[in-house]
Amino acid sequence: MLTYQIKIKHHPKRIRIMCCLAYDLEPEVSNEHPLRDPVQERPAPGTPMRRREIHSTQQASMDDVDDELATWFSLDHEGQPVFVASRSDEVNLKELSMEEKKLFEQSDAVEWDAIVKTGAVKVLRGKEAAEARRRFPERVLSSRIVRRKKPQPGTGCWKAKSRWCIAGHGDPDTAELATFSPTPATESIMAFLQVGLKLGHTFSFTDVKNAFLPVGQVPVYGLDDAPAAWRNTVTRFLTEEGFVRNLIEPCWWSRFDEHKRNEAQVLIEVDDFIVSCAPQVKSDLRKRFEARFHFGKWEDNEAEYAGRLVKVLSDRILIHQEKYITEQVLPVPLLKGRRSQKESALTKDEFESFRSAIYKVNWVAKETRPEVCGTASLMASKLKDATVDDVLVLNKNINFLRTTASRPLTIWKHDPNEMAFLAVSDAGGTGSKYDTLDEDGLPSDNTQGAWMVLTAGSLPIGNQRVRASPLSWRSSKLRRKVFSTFGGATQAMLQALNEVDWLQIMIRDAVQHDVSLKQWRNSLSPHMLIMRGDVELLKQPQCAVTDAKSLYDCIRSTLRVNKIGNLHWNSPL
Repeated sequence: MLTYQIKIKHHPKRIRIMCCLAYDLEPEVSNEHPLRDPVQERPAPGTPMRRREIHSTQQASMDDVDDELATWFSLDHEGQPVFVASRSDEVNLKELSMEEKKLFEQSDAVEWDAIVKTGAVKVLRGKEAAEARRRFPERVLSSRIVRRKKPQPGTGCWKAKSRWCIAGHGDPDTAELATFSPTPATESIMAFLQVGLKLGHTFSFTDVKNAFLPVGQVPVYGLDDAPAAWRNTVTRFLTEEGFVRNLIEPCWWSRFDEHKRNEAQVLIEVDDFIVSCAPQVKSDLRKRFEARFHFGKWEDNEAEYAGRLVKVLSDRILIHQEKYITEQVLPVPLLKGRRSQKESALTKDEFESFRSAIYKVNWVAKETRPEVCGTASLMASKLKDATVDDVLVLNKNINFLRTTASRPLTIWKHDPNEMAFLAVSDAGGTGSKYDTLDEDGLPSDNTQGAWMVLTAGSLPIGNQRVRASPLSWRSSKLRRKVFSTFGGATQAMLQALNEVDWLQIMIRDAVQHDVSLKQWRNSLSPHMLIMRGDVELLKQPQCAVTDAKSLYDCIRSTLRVNKIGNLHWNSPL
């Protein structure tokens, strides 16, 4: 058991004291127990403990906690037990084999050694630790080692991953801390890959080791301000290297040469970076990055990134989630005879498995498999009143995903000057029966709207086929109640066109860097809001595709003859 003191560089009077389970290879000899309060015979604040270790006088407050969830506790400064949640993929050492335990013991030692080397922590022992707990009881934060099996390329492959984490939710200074730290949206990742490919960049996929522990600074896993502090470290470095932030996507940074051409760009996903750059600047750029950060990996053209495998070829990029689908997305188990009870409500175990499966399918659908978006959305809407029949429908789609797990989503290389945007939309269910009520007791609207935005080498004319790449897609209940096919199709198309506008600005700013923002202050807010009239840019060609004849006729009647080509009617979709 050790206690740590960390001083925040920008606020020397603010102190955080952490107690955690860690390896002490050379413990200081002391007659006093380092984690015992010298005044009272109870564990000091922040001491980690299992439920069985909680004093009998405190057990009453824990009776309402499910034994399956009560895996780890600590005490606050008043001596009350505090539940600290765990990751869903966190491993239990008791359930591991001896070989696996040894791997995690080595991982724990590597993690702690890296933490000590940063100089970001100071170890307090014995009387010094007791004095710190006495003087700053409200600033003692619990911490522990979180262990998980980090997925590696190949089915069933993993490596032991240990991370020292602080229970930062108990930080008394949370209200004063800057905590905003964005991560890139799925469409931003797709757009980034599309831009790098069409510019002829080479791609590198990197992982920074001990990202939240830069020397002399406080960012530590678990602290509320750790993500924001780490982001500030990265963006400060990028700014010094001449990179500028994308007008739309705050995680996308680009650098332009003297001819205003994008020569390098970086997409930040916490401690994972995608770096794409012109071949002539790759070597120098890598040296600069490695001089500032310690990378655990730097892989070119093919790597696991944010839960997906990305493979870069000369004319396309292939993306799939075969490993995740094969290992994690499994059918919901049903007991013998349950399949015939289609209208039966789910048992507790069936419901838990059903809910977990929906979340996993929804994530895959959102990231790389748009064809199951509709199923994921519809099943999620039935979660409250799910039946065996719903499980059968979900299992059918899960089996489809598993048999096509290696099917990639393809991003094609397009000419930057000719690339066009396609907005394909549809809606259905407007004529269905109102069989459920909403939260206001009114008949619920079953209208499902779906859309997809693609980039293509050019606009399709007539029956011409063009090579297209999906960048963004959604399938969900419409936000407004509609009572006709026309209304549903209109709402779906509006959502698709709004997304096209968003992507037009994002990509144009990354490629041409000539987007003019009238109200420049709008870009300074973390939650940036850009109105349509605020942006001046030369748009790439775009068109909308619908199978709703009524919507097509309505729009066509309001357009001049020379603009009809911007709207296409395709039946069936």
